[in-house]
Amino acid sequence: MMATSNNTLPNPDDADPMIDALLVEFISGDPSRRREPPDLSAAILERLAADSSNRQPPLPKPANGRRRLDVDGRPLAPPVHSGSSVTVTPDKDHAQGEVADESDLVVDSLLKEFISVDPGKRSCPPDLTAAILSQLKQPLVTTPVTRARRERLSLIKTLSAIVAISACVAGVVFLGPSATKPPNPTQNTSAPLAAITKPVPEENVAVASPQQQSPSLDPKPDDRPLKGIRLDPEPSPGPSAVADAEPPSSSNTIASTENVVVGHIERIATTTESIAREYWKSIGVQPTQRAPNQDLIARIERQLGVKLSEEAFSDPQQMRLELASPNHTQQIAKRWLALSADWGVAAVDTDENQALIQELSQGFSGDRPIDTTLVSLISGKSEHSGAWYQTIGRNGSEGIARRLASLSMNADLRCVRCHDSMIGRNGTQDDYWSFVAMVRSYVHRDNDRWTVRDESHPVPTFFELIDGRQRLATPNASEHLTGQVAIDDFQAWTQTLRGSQQLSSSLVDSLWKLVHGRPLQPSPVDAFAPPIDDSLNELHRALADDLRASGFDLARTLSLIISSPMATRSVPQELQSETILTTSNDVRSRALDLVTAYAAAVDSPPSSRGDRIEVAMQHSGGRLLDDGTLLAQPLLISPTSRDVSANRKPSLSRSDRISIDYPGDDSEMPVSWIHSIDDFDQKVEHLVYLAGGSQTPERINEVAKQLRENGTEAAALSRIWWILR
Repeated sequence: MMATSNNTLPNPDDADPMIDALLVEFISGDPSRRREPPDLSAAILERLAADSSNRQPPLPKPANGRRRLDVDGRPLAPPVHSGSSVTVTPDKDHAQGEVADESDLVVDSLLKEFISVDPGKRSCPPDLTAAILSQLKQPLVTTPVTRARRERLSLIKTLSAIVAISACVAGVVFLGPSATKPPNPTQNTSAPLAAITKPVPEENVAVASPQQQSPSLDPKPDDRPLKGIRLDPEPSPGPSAVADAEPPSSSNTIASTENVVVGHIERIATTTESIAREYWKSIGVQPTQRAPNQDLIARIERQLGVKLSEEAFSDPQQMRLELASPNHTQQIAKRWLALSADWGVAAVDTDENQALIQELSQGFSGDRPIDTTLVSLISGKSEHSGAWYQTIGRNGSEGIARRLASLSMNADLRCVRCHDSMIGRNGTQDDYWSFVAMVRSYVHRDNDRWTVRDESHPVPTFFELIDGRQRLATPNASEHLTGQVAIDDFQAWTQTLRGSQQLSSSLVDSLWKLVHGRPLQPSPVDAFAPPIDDSLNELHRALADDLRASGFDLARTLSLIISSPMATRSVPQELQSETILTTSNDVRSRALDLVTAYAAAVDSPPSSRGDRIEVAMQHSGGRLLDDGTLLAQPLLISPTSRDVSANRKPSLSRSDRISIDYPGDDSEMPVSWIHSIDDFDQKVEHLVYLAGGSQTPERINEVAKQLRENGTEAAALSRIWWILR
């Protein structure tokens, strides 16, 4: 771009710094080491010959010196340098008294960089005047060389673009969804979708032999999609991937909500695999190896009461079908009900509850969506609502309110009964008592039977504020609980649960707790919660969204949880029975940290609270008598006998196996917020509240006193929580 002078000298700082940097990079500052510039005389003469049709002003005579030309071949005025005076004859295109200086500041700066201001130090360029004049005297010949060359280049570029676009289209067609023809969903076949997919071997994962696979359903190896849970995650599925619905199976039909589009279970399993490994990487832990299939089968049988096949652990779809079978849904529903009601399995497995368990099992078999079943039970429309409230009704209306809030809205009301939440969880004391008041207004107990009314019959509910004042609760489900607006009608509130995100989130936590013993998304007040990371929230959200999209298919979600790498880890060597007697507390504590982060497993046998109290007393030197009283004195004999002969490994008693995850002497506080409480007895009382109790049993007070006398406060509280869990 040309610059016009306004009687001012060019500023030396106007040089382009980018050009200066490039020149310094490629051109030496020593003039003697610089290379001679190329001779462009022929190119100049060719340009002059091509543009001869346009009449140009005559060039100045050689005596007047060389003139610079612009891009159109017109002569430019010489630059005005500092310290020199040049008189320029005004052109007729310029106004009177205006200096016709069209010098380029960038070029001037470059000239000053390489051409010395002292004329004596300048090197004279070659004199090409005679060659130029001789070429001008020859006849002019104009040839469209440049135009033809440009036309050829343009044609080549166009053809190249067409070839590239064609190649892209061909690649998309060849590698797209049409390359592998999906099974026809209208065909009546009992083979699940995963039967025609190719497994990826993982450590200790059984792979079906070629003889066990159907040749008619086996596509070409290069075209088959991966099957099962992959170690290398795929990219996140797009809208087209979600639209691929699974074909129905004639042997085990999983009913889902009408017009619901569900992604392949293998793809969701791959997503959960990726999130789990990203979580471990983020918190900096190395998970243990995958457990053998036989160990996993025994573990699930102990947790859910069902025995799965080895093939199920390499195929989430097969596991889903096995979990949804009639002989398994009863056992799973029974344990889920016991977990939701804070009871043991034996307490709910009664003749009066068999019909209720059968109705809940339909949510696991797919015969009826679980959200529809729960809304019917909670609203009182089901004929088994009385048994439902009888099971969850321990501690009266308050117990019902706490369990309904946890089960349906994923709300934790344990620590807002006496004061507002202080640990980052939404909820206040008013939220707790308002929901209790609404439950009391609709759910009544008459003649030892719970009933749900269609209209409210308010029961005045007062509660004590932290400063001692009394307040009357307003019956409703507050906006903190519903996540939307407050609802004061119990029946209207139950209808909002159908297909809700809150219900799907709550069910994911209850199913995760059924497998792992604790929820996936813990409350900030929970003891020994896993390290908090966004990946856990992402995993929880992925499972909840899939559960909701699948029409609340519980067997599908439970299959994804069991197939997740967090549920298939092996037991670390430090927690195995062969080494438990020789492992130090410090080493065992580090291994238990992996268990807390779902990066390892621990297989301890089922135990009652009394069993755990007995183990705690043995470790502290006391003993629990048959009548429940505590004998606080050291035992003179070993409570268990072990065979420690040289030829046999020491045999473990049941107490030894129960104490595999018993907190050591260097254990920390089970929860950090308990430091804010000064009195030890009050700390124990809050742990009882955290475990779902309303008051501290006398036996727990005696055990806590004994543990405190024989160890630190932190270790004693950790062991009390181990007993209460």
